[in-house]
Amino acid sequence: MLKASLVHVQTVRASVGSSIEVFTFRRPGPPASETAQPKQAAITAPQRTTTATSRRTTQTARPQPYPADKLTRGRAPRRRVGRSDVSSPVSSDRTLSPQAQTRVAVEPSITAALRSELEATRSELSRSQLESTRYSDRCRYLERTLRDTTEQLLGREREVEELKRERARLIADRERERERERERIRLSRANPLPLPPVPVEENLSEPGLEVFLTKTDRWSGAQVIEAVQDLNSEILQLAAAVTEVTTVAPQPVAPQPRVQHARKAVSNRLGHAFAQVLSTRNHTHDPTLVQFALQTCITTCTARMLSGFCIGLPVMPNELFAQLYDDVREVADGFSLPSEPQATSSRWRALTLAHIRNLNPQLEEMAVNEFVNVILRAWADIFVLCSCTSADIALASLDALRARFGQQTARIAASACKLARVVKEDIMSTNFELLFVEQGAPFVPDEMTNAYAGFGAARGAVLCTTELGLQCLTRKRVKRDCEEDETTARTLLLPKVILESVAQVLDNMSSQ
Repeated sequence: MLKASLVHVQTVRASVGSSIEVFTFRRPGPPASETAQPKQAAITAPQRTTTATSRRTTQTARPQPYPADKLTRGRAPRRRVGRSDVSSPVSSDRTLSPQAQTRVAVEPSITAALRSELEATRSELSRSQLESTRYSDRCRYLERTLRDTTEQLLGREREVEELKRERARLIADRERERERERERIRLSRANPLPLPPVPVEENLSEPGLEVFLTKTDRWSGAQVIEAVQDLNSEILQLAAAVTEVTTVAPQPVAPQPRVQHARKAVSNRLGHAFAQVLSTRNHTHDPTLVQFALQTCITTCTARMLSGFCIGLPVMPNELFAQLYDDVREVADGFSLPSEPQATSSRWRALTLAHIRNLNPQLEEMAVNEFVNVILRAWADIFVLCSCTSADIALASLDALRARFGQQTARIAASACKLARVVKEDIMSTNFELLFVEQGAPFVPDEMTNAYAGFGAARGAVLCTTELGLQCLTRKRVKRDCEEDETTARTLLLPKVILESVAQVLDNMSSQ
């Protein structure tokens, strides 16, 4: 903008100068012969007469100045012609014509306008400088931030490299320890001194057999107990969540044939006594027994899933492999074959399960889907038998139940599959078995826990099992000269049961 303003000023100044030149050329003035009068003092009288006559003729023929309105038109051509025809320069000390003075008087207003434009340009330039300074500060801040971030990333990379070197050093140390241990074992085996008799699994010469008969466990007993407790907690939470969305109606909500079919199905799954309690008791004010029924369904299916040799395998092959494992572990009746050591039977079971899953990788997935379907069908029958309704979902529809609770049920089945792999493949020194008390069994305080132990005397048989227990079976050789091993059983976690007298306990609790 400043450059354009300077060009405009130069154009105006050129126009004003041209107008002044034109007016100066055309205004009347003394003839040129007057300037030479001192030099022509010796001219004769006739010559003077002739000169005077010529002067009058010149004054008479002198061109008149153009009007002001015609000065702007054709100014440049007339100025060029005037400069070529005039023989002597015009004196600079002569006064200007009125028209020229009017043109020159316009210049202060133009100068004021140009000054205002110049001030606006300076203001804009100042704002541009401020913005440039602000952007420069922002750029420096971003550069500093980028530099700090780069330094942090470099520090993190150095830490990662240090951790990698530390890990490599630990792995190398571990390998050296193993190498020293193998060397020690090799030297001990090469010792010609007589050694005391040791068990067969500890006196092996083949490294492959040593690895096969290893007793190293990947999980400890405390970790297995914690896994079973977590599984029981998941089952309890799911049963409570399902009970929260249900409401018990005072009258049956399904036709009578459907109710009879549900009673028969619940009796087959949970027992006749539990089905009788669920169908005859009013659950409108206290749906605790409904929650126990839902929880017992999941616990029963989980126990049956974990009791087989391989999860997902059909019934007949599963029973065959279970019988083979029992024959390998124990002395079979009618056979003279001795029982194998604990490590041998455990490793055989782990290798067999690994190869079965390798041949059919979809076994566990199919088992989880079947588990979910069985649980949802059992829940639908319980809802019909207890006259349960819900404003959110249709409790009698398997699709609605699967959409609402299918994912949580599948998570429990996946946890059960993981627990089965732990107790059957990752533990070699002993056998872990889950404990489940069947309906109708007598109550034994040393083998099970009453859920309502503090609310009255324990009477009657077991109505249902709500939480699984855990037992550890270990085969040990008591004496070195004895060829047979002894199996010791130790209960690590007692199963929790509900007795048949629970209805009376609940009535007493409600009346207090």
